[in-house]
Amino acid sequence: MMLEVAKQRIRIIQCGRGGGKSTGAAIDIKTVVFDMPRSKNFILTGTFQQALTRTLPSTIKSLDMLGFVEGLHYFIGREAPRSWRWPKAYEPPSDPKHSIFFYNGTVYDLLSQDTNSRGGNYSSGMADEAQDLDNAKTQAQVIPTLRGEYRRFKDKMTYRRFSMYCSMPRSRSGEYIFEFEKLAQEYPDEYLYITAPSAINAHNLPPDWFTDQKRILMPSEYDIEILNIRPRQVIGGFYPMFDDSIHSYVNFNNDYFDGLVDNSNGYKPEDFAKMNCRQDADLLIEQPLEISMDYGAWINCIVTGQEQRAYEFKFISAMSINENDRFEDLLNQWCEYYAPHRHKTVYYWYDHTAKDHDARAEQYPEIVRRVLTGYGWHVIDMDIGMQPTQDDRYKFMGYLYKGDHPDLPKVSMNKHHCKYLIISLNGAKTKVGRKGFEKDKGDEKKHEIDQRTTTHFSDAHDTLLMGKYASRTLGAIYMPTPMMG
Repeated sequence: MMLEVAKQRIRIIQCGRGGGKSTGAAIDIKTVVFDMPRSKNFILTGTFQQALTRTLPSTIKSLDMLGFVEGLHYFIGREAPRSWRWPKAYEPPSDPKHSIFFYNGTVYDLLSQDTNSRGGNYSSGMADEAQDLDNAKTQAQVIPTLRGEYRRFKDKMTYRRFSMYCSMPRSRSGEYIFEFEKLAQEYPDEYLYITAPSAINAHNLPPDWFTDQKRILMPSEYDIEILNIRPRQVIGGFYPMFDDSIHSYVNFNNDYFDGLVDNSNGYKPEDFAKMNCRQDADLLIEQPLEISMDYGAWINCIVTGQEQRAYEFKFISAMSINENDRFEDLLNQWCEYYAPHRHKTVYYWYDHTAKDHDARAEQYPEIVRRVLTGYGWHVIDMDIGMQPTQDDRYKFMGYLYKGDHPDLPKVSMNKHHCKYLIISLNGAKTKVGRKGFEKDKGDEKKHEIDQRTTTHFSDAHDTLLMGKYASRTLGAIYMPTPMMG
Protein backbone atom coordinates (compact mmCIF):
# COMPACT_ATOMS: atom_id res chain seq x y z
CA MET A 1 0.00 0.00 0.00
CA MET A 2 2.84 2.38 0.86
CA LEU A 3 4.39 1.89 -2.58
CA GLU A 4 1.10 2.66 -4.34
CA VAL A 5 0.57 6.00 -2.63
CA ALA A 6 4.19 7.15 -2.16
CA LYS A 7 4.84 10.26 -4.27
CA GLN A 8 8.64 10.12 -4.32
CA ARG A 9 10.01 9.58 -7.83
CA ILE A 10 13.12 7.60 -6.78
CA ARG A 11 12.26 4.63 -4.57
CA ILE A 12 14.65 2.08 -3.05
CA ILE A 13 13.19 -1.03 -1.43
CA GLN A 14 15.92 -3.01 0.35
CA CYS A 15 14.60 -5.89 2.42
CA GLY A 16 15.17 -9.49 3.40
CA ARG A 17 14.26 -12.67 1.56
CA GLY A 18 10.48 -13.07 1.30
CA GLY A 19 10.07 -9.40 2.17
CA GLY A 20 7.74 -8.75 -0.74
CA LYS A 21 10.14 -7.27 -3.30
CA SER A 22 8.55 -9.23 -6.18
CA THR A 23 5.08 -8.22 -5.06
CA GLY A 24 6.20 -4.62 -4.79
CA ALA A 25 7.59 -4.76 -8.33
CA ALA A 26 4.30 -6.23 -9.60
CA ILE A 27 2.34 -3.47 -7.86
CA ASP A 28 4.66 -0.98 -9.54
CA ILE A 29 3.87 -2.51 -12.93
CA LYS A 30 0.13 -2.60 -12.26
CA THR A 31 0.11 1.04 -11.19
CA VAL A 32 1.99 2.14 -14.30
CA VAL A 33 -0.27 0.08 -16.59
CA PHE A 34 -3.35 1.82 -15.16
CA ASP A 35 -1.75 5.26 -14.90
CA MET A 36 -0.02 5.49 -18.29
CA PRO A 37 -1.69 3.33 -20.97
CA ARG A 38 0.44 2.86 -24.11
CA SER A 39 3.58 4.03 -22.28
CA LYS A 40 6.95 2.37 -22.77
CA ASN A 41 8.84 1.47 -19.58
CA PHE A 42 11.73 -0.77 -18.58
CA ILE A 43 12.84 -3.45 -16.14
CA LEU A 44 16.60 -3.25 -15.60
CA THR A 45 18.72 -6.21 -14.48
CA GLY A 46 22.43 -6.81 -14.22
CA THR A 47 22.32 -9.54 -16.86
CA PHE A 48 19.88 -10.85 -19.42
CA GLN A 49 20.37 -14.25 -17.77
CA GLN A 50 19.06 -12.84 -14.49
CA ALA A 51 15.98 -11.43 -16.23
CA LEU A 52 15.16 -14.78 -17.82
CA THR A 53 15.96 -17.12 -14.93
CA ARG A 54 14.99 -15.12 -11.84
CA THR A 55 13.24 -11.81 -12.50
CA LEU A 56 10.56 -12.93 -14.96
CA PRO A 57 9.46 -16.12 -13.11
CA SER A 58 8.88 -14.19 -9.88
CA THR A 59 7.21 -11.32 -11.76
CA ILE A 60 4.79 -13.70 -13.51
CA LYS A 61 3.84 -15.23 -10.18
CA SER A 62 3.32 -11.86 -8.49
CA LEU A 63 1.32 -10.42 -11.38
CA ASP A 64 -0.92 -13.48 -11.23
CA MET A 65 -1.61 -12.71 -7.55
CA LEU A 66 -2.80 -9.26 -8.66
CA GLY A 67 -5.12 -10.74 -11.30
CA PHE A 68 -2.88 -10.28 -14.35
CA VAL A 69 -2.74 -13.57 -16.26
CA GLU A 70 0.00 -14.25 -18.78
CA GLY A 71 -1.47 -15.03 -22.19
CA LEU A 72 -4.64 -13.12 -21.34
CA HIS A 73 -3.63 -9.72 -19.98
CA TYR A 74 -0.04 -9.68 -21.21
CA PHE A 75 2.51 -11.59 -23.31
CA ILE A 76 6.26 -11.95 -22.82
CA GLY A 77 8.63 -12.18 -25.76
CA ARG A 78 5.89 -11.79 -28.35
CA GLU A 79 2.93 -9.58 -29.10
CA ALA A 80 -0.71 -10.61 -28.67
CA PRO A 81 -2.37 -12.25 -31.66
CA ARG A 82 -3.19 -9.61 -34.26
CA SER A 83 -6.86 -10.59 -34.18
CA TRP A 84 -7.06 -9.37 -30.56
CA ARG A 85 -6.54 -5.81 -31.83
CA TRP A 86 -4.63 -4.60 -28.78
CA PRO A 87 -3.44 -0.97 -28.96
CA LYS A 88 0.29 -0.41 -29.40
CA ALA A 89 2.59 1.72 -27.31
CA TYR A 90 3.17 5.26 -28.57
CA GLU A 91 6.78 4.19 -29.15
CA PRO A 92 6.65 0.40 -29.64
CA PRO A 93 9.79 -1.72 -29.19
CA SER A 94 11.61 -3.00 -32.25
CA ASP A 95 12.30 -6.51 -30.88
CA PRO A 96 9.38 -8.29 -29.16
CA LYS A 97 11.75 -10.94 -27.71
CA HIS A 98 12.91 -8.45 -25.08
CA SER A 99 9.55 -6.95 -24.12
CA ILE A 100 6.33 -7.49 -22.15
CA PHE A 101 3.13 -6.37 -23.90
CA PHE A 102 0.01 -5.46 -21.87
CA TYR A 103 -3.59 -5.36 -23.06
CA ASN A 104 -3.86 -1.55 -23.07
CA GLY A 105 -0.68 -0.94 -25.05
CA THR A 106 1.67 -0.50 -22.09
CA VAL A 107 5.06 -2.09 -22.72
CA TYR A 108 8.00 -3.02 -20.52
CA ASP A 109 11.38 -3.52 -22.21
CA LEU A 110 13.84 -5.90 -20.57
CA LEU A 111 17.13 -4.01 -20.26
CA SER A 112 20.33 -5.50 -18.88
CA GLN A 113 23.75 -4.04 -18.29
CA ASP A 114 25.44 -6.84 -20.23
CA THR A 115 23.40 -6.19 -23.39
CA ASN A 116 22.20 -2.68 -24.12
CA SER A 117 20.72 -0.29 -21.58
CA ARG A 118 21.57 2.81 -23.57
CA GLY A 119 19.21 4.90 -25.70
CA GLY A 120 15.45 4.61 -25.96
CA ASN A 121 12.79 6.81 -24.41
CA TYR A 122 10.97 5.53 -21.36
CA SER A 123 8.22 6.88 -19.14
CA SER A 124 9.21 4.90 -16.01
CA GLY A 125 11.43 2.07 -14.95
CA MET A 126 12.51 -0.29 -12.23
CA ALA A 127 15.62 -2.28 -11.34
CA ASP A 128 15.64 -5.81 -9.94
CA GLU A 129 18.45 -6.97 -7.63
CA ALA A 130 19.80 -3.44 -7.82
CA GLN A 131 22.68 -4.25 -5.47
CA ASP A 132 24.27 -6.18 -8.35
CA LEU A 133 24.13 -3.28 -10.81
CA ASP A 134 26.97 -1.04 -11.87
CA ASN A 135 25.62 2.23 -10.51
CA ALA A 136 27.84 4.36 -12.75
CA LYS A 137 26.32 2.65 -15.80
CA THR A 138 22.81 3.07 -14.41
CA GLN A 139 23.27 6.78 -13.85
CA ALA A 140 25.03 7.39 -17.18
CA GLN A 141 23.05 5.12 -19.50
CA VAL A 142 19.63 4.41 -17.98
CA ILE A 143 18.47 7.41 -15.96
CA PRO A 144 18.78 9.77 -18.96
CA THR A 145 16.28 7.59 -20.89
CA LEU A 146 13.47 8.55 -18.49
CA ARG A 147 12.16 11.19 -20.85
CA GLY A 148 9.55 9.45 -23.00
CA GLU A 149 6.19 11.03 -23.90
CA TYR A 150 6.67 14.07 -21.67
CA ARG A 151 3.72 16.02 -23.08
CA ARG A 152 1.33 13.08 -22.66
CA PHE A 153 2.33 11.87 -19.22
CA LYS A 154 4.02 14.81 -17.46
CA ASP A 155 1.13 15.14 -14.98
CA LYS A 156 0.84 11.42 -14.21
CA MET A 157 1.88 10.18 -10.77
CA THR A 158 4.13 7.44 -12.15
CA TYR A 159 5.86 9.50 -14.84
CA ARG A 160 9.68 9.21 -14.58
CA ARG A 161 9.34 6.96 -11.53
CA PHE A 162 12.38 4.75 -10.93
CA SER A 163 12.11 1.95 -8.36
CA MET A 164 15.09 -0.11 -7.20
CA TYR A 165 14.41 -3.46 -5.52
CA CYS A 166 17.35 -5.05 -3.77
CA SER A 167 18.62 -7.40 -1.11
CA MET A 168 21.44 -6.80 1.35
CA PRO A 169 24.64 -6.18 -0.67
CA ARG A 170 27.18 -8.98 -0.34
CA SER A 171 30.02 -7.31 -2.25
CA ARG A 172 31.74 -3.96 -1.85
CA SER A 173 30.56 -2.81 -5.26
CA GLY A 174 26.94 -3.16 -4.14
CA GLU A 175 27.29 -0.88 -1.13
CA TYR A 176 26.41 2.15 -3.25
CA ILE A 177 22.80 1.30 -2.32
CA PHE A 178 23.38 2.76 1.14
CA GLU A 179 24.08 6.18 -0.40
CA PHE A 180 20.38 6.42 -1.24
CA GLU A 181 19.52 6.10 2.44
CA LYS A 182 21.41 9.34 3.06
CA LEU A 183 19.74 10.99 0.07
CA ALA A 184 16.32 10.01 1.42
CA GLN A 185 17.15 11.70 4.72
CA GLU A 186 18.36 14.87 2.98
CA TYR A 187 15.67 15.02 0.28
CA PRO A 188 12.62 13.13 1.62
CA ASP A 189 10.28 14.55 -1.02
CA GLU A 190 12.38 13.10 -3.84
CA TYR A 191 13.73 9.83 -2.45
CA LEU A 192 11.98 7.00 -0.63
CA TYR A 193 14.22 4.45 1.10
CA ILE A 194 12.58 1.41 2.69
CA THR A 195 14.74 -1.09 4.53
CA ALA A 196 13.19 -3.92 6.49
CA PRO A 197 13.61 -7.54 7.60
CA SER A 198 11.58 -10.30 6.01
CA ALA A 199 9.08 -9.94 8.85
CA ILE A 200 7.63 -6.86 7.12
CA ASN A 201 5.80 -9.32 4.88
CA ALA A 202 5.00 -11.89 7.59
CA HIS A 203 1.25 -11.62 6.94
CA ASN A 204 1.81 -13.06 3.45
CA LEU A 205 4.13 -15.88 4.53
CA PRO A 206 3.21 -19.30 5.98
CA PRO A 207 3.23 -19.36 9.80
CA ASP A 208 6.19 -21.77 9.95
CA TRP A 209 8.23 -20.08 7.17
CA PHE A 210 10.58 -18.31 9.57
CA THR A 211 11.08 -21.54 11.52
CA ASP A 212 12.01 -23.30 8.28
CA GLN A 213 14.48 -20.56 7.36
CA LYS A 214 16.12 -20.81 10.78
CA ARG A 215 16.51 -24.54 10.26
CA ILE A 216 17.80 -24.25 6.69
CA LEU A 217 20.13 -21.26 7.02
CA MET A 218 23.23 -20.83 9.10
CA PRO A 219 22.76 -18.15 11.79
CA SER A 220 25.09 -15.77 9.95
CA GLU A 221 23.08 -16.18 6.73
CA TYR A 222 19.80 -15.81 8.64
CA ASP A 223 21.02 -12.47 9.99
CA ILE A 224 21.78 -11.20 6.48
CA GLU A 225 19.05 -12.80 4.37
CA ILE A 226 16.11 -12.71 6.82
CA LEU A 227 16.89 -10.10 9.48
CA ASN A 228 18.52 -7.84 6.83
CA ILE A 229 21.55 -7.10 9.03
CA ARG A 230 24.56 -5.69 7.23
CA PRO A 231 27.46 -8.17 7.07
CA ARG A 232 30.65 -7.25 8.86
CA GLN A 233 33.34 -5.53 6.84
CA VAL A 234 36.94 -6.71 6.79
CA ILE A 235 39.41 -3.84 6.48
CA GLY A 236 42.69 -4.86 4.88
CA GLY A 237 42.33 -8.61 5.14
CA PHE A 238 44.38 -11.36 3.56
CA TYR A 239 43.71 -10.01 0.06
CA PRO A 240 44.04 -6.24 0.58
CA MET A 241 44.56 -5.53 -3.13
CA PHE A 242 41.51 -7.51 -4.24
CA ASP A 243 38.65 -5.25 -5.31
CA ASP A 244 35.53 -6.97 -6.65
CA SER A 245 34.60 -3.84 -8.62
CA ILE A 246 37.87 -4.24 -10.55
CA HIS A 247 38.52 -7.98 -10.46
CA SER A 248 35.06 -9.29 -11.39
CA TYR A 249 33.08 -9.21 -14.60
CA VAL A 250 29.86 -10.37 -16.25
CA ASN A 251 29.93 -12.29 -19.53
CA PHE A 252 26.94 -14.40 -20.55
CA ASN A 253 26.16 -15.82 -24.00
CA ASN A 254 23.05 -13.76 -24.67
CA ASP A 255 22.69 -15.14 -28.20
CA TYR A 256 22.14 -18.54 -26.57
CA PHE A 257 19.38 -17.08 -24.38
CA ASP A 258 17.77 -15.38 -27.36
CA GLY A 259 17.64 -18.74 -29.09
CA LEU A 260 15.64 -20.16 -26.18
CA VAL A 261 12.94 -17.50 -26.55
CA ASP A 262 10.74 -18.93 -29.29
CA ASN A 263 9.57 -16.43 -31.90
CA SER A 264 6.09 -17.96 -31.94
CA ASN A 265 5.52 -18.93 -28.33
CA GLY A 266 7.58 -16.24 -26.62
CA TYR A 267 9.17 -16.69 -23.20
CA LYS A 268 8.66 -19.93 -21.25
CA PRO A 269 10.21 -20.11 -17.73
CA GLU A 270 10.76 -23.88 -17.95
CA ASP A 271 13.23 -23.36 -20.80
CA PHE A 272 15.52 -21.57 -18.38
CA ALA A 273 15.08 -23.78 -15.31
CA LYS A 274 18.39 -25.65 -15.62
CA MET A 275 21.35 -23.99 -17.26
CA ASN A 276 24.73 -25.41 -18.31
CA CYS A 277 27.99 -23.96 -19.61
CA ARG A 278 26.44 -23.03 -22.95
CA GLN A 279 25.24 -19.86 -21.18
CA ASP A 280 28.83 -18.73 -20.51
CA ALA A 281 30.54 -16.44 -23.02
CA ASP A 282 33.77 -16.38 -21.00
CA LEU A 283 34.29 -20.12 -21.52
CA LEU A 284 36.74 -21.08 -24.27
CA ILE A 285 35.10 -24.34 -25.33
CA GLU A 286 38.12 -25.59 -27.31
CA GLN A 287 40.57 -25.07 -24.43
CA PRO A 288 41.21 -27.23 -21.33
CA LEU A 289 39.87 -26.30 -17.91
CA GLU A 290 41.78 -25.94 -14.62
CA ILE A 291 40.28 -26.80 -11.25
CA SER A 292 41.20 -26.79 -7.59
CA MET A 293 39.25 -27.75 -4.49
CA ASP A 294 38.95 -27.43 -0.76
CA TYR A 295 37.81 -30.39 1.30
CA GLY A 296 36.05 -30.64 4.63
CA ALA A 297 33.41 -32.27 6.76
CA TRP A 298 30.96 -29.37 6.43
CA ILE A 299 31.67 -28.21 2.88
CA ASN A 300 33.46 -29.24 -0.28
CA CYS A 301 34.04 -26.70 -3.02
CA ILE A 302 35.59 -26.45 -6.47
CA VAL A 303 36.82 -23.44 -8.45
CA THR A 304 37.26 -23.58 -12.22
CA GLY A 305 39.45 -21.33 -14.36
CA GLN A 306 41.04 -20.87 -17.74
CA GLU A 307 44.09 -19.04 -18.97
CA GLN A 308 42.48 -16.83 -21.57
CA ARG A 309 45.69 -15.32 -22.89
CA ALA A 310 49.28 -15.48 -21.76
CA TYR A 311 48.72 -12.69 -19.23
CA GLU A 312 45.10 -13.20 -18.27
CA PHE A 313 43.54 -15.86 -16.04
CA LYS A 314 39.81 -16.04 -15.30
CA PHE A 315 37.95 -17.94 -12.61
CA ILE A 316 34.80 -18.85 -14.52
CA SER A 317 32.85 -20.70 -11.80
CA ALA A 318 32.82 -21.73 -8.14
CA MET A 319 30.57 -24.54 -6.90
CA SER A 320 30.00 -26.19 -3.54
CA ILE A 321 28.01 -28.76 -1.61
CA ASN A 322 27.22 -28.90 2.10
CA GLU A 323 27.60 -31.61 4.69
CA ASN A 324 24.43 -33.38 3.58
CA ASP A 325 25.95 -34.30 0.20
CA ARG A 326 28.82 -36.54 -0.77
CA PHE A 327 32.05 -35.35 -2.35
CA GLU A 328 31.06 -37.23 -5.52
CA ASP A 329 27.89 -35.11 -5.71
CA LEU A 330 30.03 -32.02 -6.19
CA LEU A 331 32.00 -33.72 -8.96
CA ASN A 332 28.80 -34.91 -10.64
CA GLN A 333 27.39 -31.39 -10.48
CA TRP A 334 30.55 -30.03 -12.11
CA CYS A 335 30.57 -32.69 -14.83
CA GLU A 336 26.91 -32.14 -15.70
CA TYR A 337 27.35 -28.38 -15.93
CA TYR A 338 30.41 -28.70 -18.19
CA ALA A 339 29.06 -31.63 -20.24
CA PRO A 340 28.79 -29.49 -23.43
CA HIS A 341 32.45 -28.42 -23.13
CA ARG A 342 34.29 -29.74 -26.17
CA HIS A 343 37.87 -30.00 -24.88
CA LYS A 344 37.56 -32.70 -22.21
CA THR A 345 40.96 -32.09 -20.61
CA VAL A 346 41.19 -30.71 -17.08
CA TYR A 347 44.24 -29.76 -15.01
CA TYR A 348 43.56 -30.67 -11.39
CA TRP A 349 45.63 -28.60 -8.93
CA TYR A 350 45.99 -29.88 -5.37
CA ASP A 351 48.35 -29.79 -2.41
CA HIS A 352 49.31 -32.23 0.34
CA THR A 353 45.97 -31.79 2.15
CA ALA A 354 44.13 -33.48 -0.75
CA LYS A 355 45.90 -36.73 0.03
CA ASP A 356 43.99 -37.13 3.26
CA HIS A 357 41.41 -39.91 3.14
CA ASP A 358 37.69 -39.29 3.38
CA ALA A 359 35.41 -41.77 5.16
CA ARG A 360 36.48 -44.44 2.68
CA ALA A 361 39.89 -45.71 1.64
CA GLU A 362 40.29 -43.44 -1.39
CA GLN A 363 42.25 -40.21 -1.39
CA TYR A 364 40.58 -37.17 -2.91
CA PRO A 365 42.69 -37.19 -6.12
CA GLU A 366 41.69 -40.81 -6.67
CA ILE A 367 38.00 -39.93 -6.35
CA VAL A 368 38.40 -36.98 -8.71
CA ARG A 369 40.10 -39.11 -11.36
CA ARG A 370 37.54 -41.89 -11.04
CA VAL A 371 34.46 -39.65 -11.32
CA LEU A 372 35.73 -37.27 -14.00
CA THR A 373 37.13 -40.01 -16.24
CA GLY A 374 33.72 -41.67 -15.99
CA TYR A 375 32.28 -38.60 -17.70
CA GLY A 376 34.92 -38.73 -20.42
CA TRP A 377 37.39 -36.21 -19.00
CA HIS A 378 41.16 -36.57 -19.30
CA VAL A 379 42.52 -35.54 -15.88
CA ILE A 380 46.06 -34.20 -15.51
CA ASP A 381 47.10 -34.11 -11.84
CA MET A 382 49.06 -31.01 -10.81
CA ASP A 383 50.45 -31.89 -7.37
CA ILE A 384 52.03 -28.81 -5.79
CA GLY A 385 53.08 -30.69 -2.64
CA MET A 386 53.37 -28.55 0.49
CA GLN A 387 51.79 -25.13 0.27
CA PRO A 388 54.07 -22.09 0.55
CA THR A 389 53.99 -20.37 3.92
CA GLN A 390 50.98 -18.20 4.73
CA ASP A 391 53.24 -15.14 4.70
CA ASP A 392 54.48 -16.01 1.18
CA ARG A 393 50.88 -16.49 0.04
CA TYR A 394 49.91 -13.11 1.52
CA LYS A 395 52.75 -11.35 -0.31
CA PHE A 396 52.09 -13.20 -3.56
CA MET A 397 48.38 -12.30 -3.55
CA GLY A 398 49.34 -8.68 -2.97
CA TYR A 399 51.58 -8.72 -6.03
CA LEU A 400 48.96 -10.55 -8.06
CA TYR A 401 45.94 -8.36 -7.39
CA LYS A 402 47.86 -5.11 -7.50
CA GLY A 403 48.11 -5.97 -11.17
CA ASP A 404 51.46 -4.40 -12.08
CA HIS A 405 53.93 -7.29 -11.67
CA PRO A 406 55.50 -7.99 -15.08
CA ASP A 407 55.59 -11.75 -14.54
CA LEU A 408 52.06 -12.25 -13.26
CA PRO A 409 48.76 -12.34 -15.18
CA LYS A 410 45.70 -10.20 -14.73
CA VAL A 411 43.27 -12.28 -12.65
CA SER A 412 39.51 -11.79 -12.64
CA MET A 413 36.41 -13.82 -11.85
CA ASN A 414 32.86 -14.22 -13.10
CA LYS A 415 30.70 -12.09 -10.82
CA HIS A 416 27.65 -14.33 -11.19
CA HIS A 417 29.22 -17.79 -11.01
CA CYS A 418 31.88 -16.91 -8.41
CA LYS A 419 29.63 -15.15 -5.91
CA TYR A 420 30.88 -17.07 -2.88
CA LEU A 421 34.49 -17.02 -4.01
CA ILE A 422 34.26 -13.22 -4.05
CA ILE A 423 32.61 -13.21 -0.62
CA SER A 424 35.34 -15.55 0.65
CA LEU A 425 38.13 -13.29 -0.62
CA ASN A 426 36.49 -10.14 0.73
CA GLY A 427 35.89 -11.73 4.13
CA ALA A 428 39.29 -13.39 4.69
CA LYS A 429 40.87 -11.86 7.77
CA THR A 430 44.57 -11.64 8.61
CA LYS A 431 46.43 -12.35 11.81
CA VAL A 432 50.11 -12.15 12.68
CA GLY A 433 51.72 -15.50 13.43
CA ARG A 434 55.22 -16.67 14.27
CA LYS A 435 56.31 -16.59 10.63
CA GLY A 436 54.55 -13.43 9.51
CA PHE A 437 51.05 -12.81 8.18
CA GLU A 438 48.56 -15.68 8.28
CA LYS A 439 45.03 -16.17 7.04
CA ASP A 440 42.61 -16.30 9.95
CA LYS A 441 40.64 -19.53 9.41
CA GLY A 442 38.79 -19.45 12.70
CA ASP A 443 35.36 -19.19 11.07
CA GLU A 444 35.89 -22.59 9.43
CA LYS A 445 35.49 -24.11 12.90
CA LYS A 446 32.16 -22.40 13.58
CA HIS A 447 29.33 -24.58 12.35
CA GLU A 448 26.81 -21.79 12.82
CA ILE A 449 28.49 -19.78 10.04
CA ASP A 450 27.65 -20.53 6.41
CA GLN A 451 30.85 -22.22 5.32
CA ARG A 452 30.51 -20.88 1.78
CA THR A 453 31.30 -17.44 3.19
CA THR A 454 34.42 -18.51 5.11
CA THR A 455 37.92 -19.13 3.73
CA HIS A 456 37.27 -22.46 1.94
CA PHE A 457 36.75 -20.98 -1.52
CA SER A 458 39.74 -18.67 -1.06
CA ASP A 459 41.92 -21.69 -0.17
CA ALA A 460 40.93 -23.49 -3.39
CA HIS A 461 41.68 -20.26 -5.27
CA ASP A 462 45.09 -20.05 -3.55
CA THR A 463 46.07 -23.60 -4.46
CA LEU A 464 45.45 -23.06 -8.17
CA LEU A 465 47.15 -19.67 -8.37
CA MET A 466 50.09 -20.60 -6.17
CA GLY A 467 50.67 -23.80 -8.10
CA LYS A 468 50.39 -22.13 -11.49
CA TYR A 469 52.17 -18.82 -10.94
CA ALA A 470 54.04 -18.67 -7.59
CA SER A 471 57.34 -19.83 -9.11
CA ARG A 472 57.43 -16.56 -11.07
CA THR A 473 57.91 -14.57 -7.86
CA LEU A 474 58.83 -17.09 -5.14
CA GLY A 475 61.28 -19.37 -6.95
CA ALA A 476 61.31 -22.78 -8.60
CA ILE A 477 60.74 -24.61 -5.30
CA TYR A 478 57.01 -24.12 -5.81
CA MET A 479 56.80 -25.74 -9.24
CA PRO A 480 54.07 -28.43 -9.32
CA THR A 481 54.60 -32.03 -10.36
CA PRO A 482 52.30 -32.88 -13.29
CA MET A 483 51.01 -36.46 -13.49
CA MET A 484 48.88 -37.80 -16.31
CA GLY A 485 45.62 -39.31 -15.10
